[in-house]
Amino acid sequence: MLRESHFFEDSFENLLRRAQEAVADLRYEDALTQVLHALKLAEDAGDDLQQSRAHAKHSRILSRLSLYAEAVSAAYSALRFAGNDPAQGADALGALGTANQTLTPPEGHFKHYDEMLAKARQAGDASLEASAVRGMCIANLMSHQKHFHEGRDKNDPAMLSHASEALRLALEALRISRDTGDERSAYLGQHLQVGALIASGDLAAARGVSEQMLVTSSATVWVAESGSDRAIALKHLGDLDMLDGRLDDAESRMTQALAICESHRDVRKAADCFTVLSDISERKGDYKAALEWQRRSFDAFMQFASASARAHASATAVREGAERARAFAALQQERADRLEHSNQELALEAKRHASAALQDALTGIANRRCLDTELAALMNDRRGRGRCSLALLDIDHFKWVNDTFLHTTGDKVLRRIGAVLRECSREKDVVARFGGEEFAVIFVDIDPLEVAGACDRIRRAIADVAWSEVQPDLTVTVSLGFAHFDEAGGDVDELVKVADGRLFQAKRAGRNRAVGP
Repeated sequence: MLRESHFFEDSFENLLRRAQEAVADLRYEDALTQVLHALKLAEDAGDDLQQSRAHAKHSRILSRLSLYAEAVSAAYSALRFAGNDPAQGADALGALGTANQTLTPPEGHFKHYDEMLAKARQAGDASLEASAVRGMCIANLMSHQKHFHEGRDKNDPAMLSHASEALRLALEALRISRDTGDERSAYLGQHLQVGALIASGDLAAARGVSEQMLVTSSATVWVAESGSDRAIALKHLGDLDMLDGRLDDAESRMTQALAICESHRDVRKAADCFTVLSDISERKGDYKAALEWQRRSFDAFMQFASASARAHASATAVREGAERARAFAALQQERADRLEHSNQELALEAKRHASAALQDALTGIANRRCLDTELAALMNDRRGRGRCSLALLDIDHFKWVNDTFLHTTGDKVLRRIGAVLRECSREKDVVARFGGEEFAVIFVDIDPLEVAGACDRIRRAIADVAWSEVQPDLTVTVSLGFAHFDEAGGDVDELVKVADGRLFQAKRAGRNRAVGP
């Protein structure tokens, strides 16, 4: 028995190692194949922590491919299987943070990375601690960039605060990595340090760090082998040259960075270089060259999107193997073919993958698409769905609110209820706007006997809101209906139907109550 256990562990570790090697070589299809084989081994062995590790790795590869919705789903799976293990919980939260960076506003990332940092410190894992600090740094830089695009002055207190905090966190991540001798992570810390210095307006210091990164990339084996980090250093220097108005120097740096990206077949980074070179040509007045660079950027991005779809289609076949999975893989392959043969289809598909949000624009919580994805993933998890429940809630007399106080007040009510639901839920739960004045909460990993109490706490919390501050004479209550996943026999539509029926019972019984099994 001991030999079999070691065989499984070695096989699992080898598969994850080969997946990481494939990612480093930009062989994403191979990486997905390896990590999904590892996941199958972990499932066959019933090892939750191994499953969490495989799901987290799967999520990170999907994020690399800009398949963010799928990456979020894989990260939530990693979080579920992590259980109470702090190190694996931190690893899963890190994968979720990476997947969410494009899909959700930066303000929502701070709590997320705070939890990751706490788990990493609890586990005593310096590498995960540095990763969490880097995530917090990125969230601050994204907030700074958001304010910049909103047209705020560079001396705006919020922008200055985010820039200062980003620099502090970058230096902290750098210190942790160097204390543990992790030079690779230290290089990532320097990368963020440059971004924070630029945000702070200290271009001279940013140039100094970038030049140091360039020297390191020439002398260090692990950087020279991939070439990616040397390209990053050159791109930093090119960006700084542009800020200083040294367009010829910037063009030279970007051309060198592009050559490295192309030699390593890094199409995504090459597309970024094409875009910057287009900007440089436009600023120099060479509009013909600018258009040519822009065309090459578009072609590179389309090539990347097509390769992403093909890799995901191939990996799906490895994961499932049944006829249903082969049909899904064929659908993914058909999508890849459309990407290759139609520029219009390519642009629409790439835009969908790059910017399709899982967030409701009004309330800031998950939208119906995200809810459906999570419901399907949880329902397919036969081992875990016995501890999952769905609650649907509807605002009582919401039409009267809109008719009496106008739709602006109705929108405020919807936003406030979204905020209350976030406050009343746990990190692992899924809170979503179901549609109109209806909301949904998926309770994950909860004793079915505790769901009624959780729903009643939500009901009371909404009723206790100081609604008169929103609108004088306004009161708001909600009715809830909830159902356990096991009641639906594996059918998501049946689960929603049962919960909706109980919501109707709550309305019929006088509203402002929760009805369950």
